Amino acid sequence: MTTRFLLQILAIGLLRSALLVCPIVISVSKVQFCGSNIIRSFACENMVLLNLGCGDVSKVHITGLAVRIYVSGFDGILILISYLNILRTAMRIIRGPALNKALHTCSTHLIVAMLIYTSGFLSSIAYRIGDAIPVNMQNLISAIYFLFPAMVNPIIYGLRVKEIRNCLMKIYMRKKLDIKKLAKGKRVSSIETAG
Repeated sequence: MTTRFLLQILAIGLLRSALLVCPIVISVSKVQFCGSNIIRSFACENMVLLNLGCGDVSKVHITGLAVRIYVSGFDGILILISYLNILRTAMRIIRGPALNKALHTCSTHLIVAMLIYTSGFLSSIAYRIGDAIPVNMQNLISAIYFLFPAMVNPIIYGLRVKEIRNCLMKIYMRKKLDIKKLAKGKRVSSIETAG
């Protein structure tokens, strides 16, 4: 990994993002806003703003959906191909516990990527369906998209660290013992009360 290669990857990523956002921004800029200016969502996403527009916004919905499908599909395929190559190479070179560690690392990354893309796609679909889904449900789906991957990420990666896993097991076992003591104490007190 050279600095030049990293800069090329950065430039490609920025260019790709700009090219994907431009059609949506251009489409939304043509929408007339003449109705309510109250956003019934906790996140100011482009689809929430679009739902405030007057007239026919179906072209913008279709453009946004096409971009979402392209991003999710293309990125998903690239991620899958890259991990298949990594796994194929790992299986040729690595054996034993190191192979298990490589498989565990790859599966963890794939789970996190799947959470991010799935929740984003569901959020996008929920806003395009619009009034067919209650606002509270749209907000819940949006919250899952914004918060769930960020909350689960440390847990997924944290459980891979042996010290964290051992600490969580100690806490779990301590709670289990406390519950058993509490249940035993209730049994004793109920026997004393009955006697």
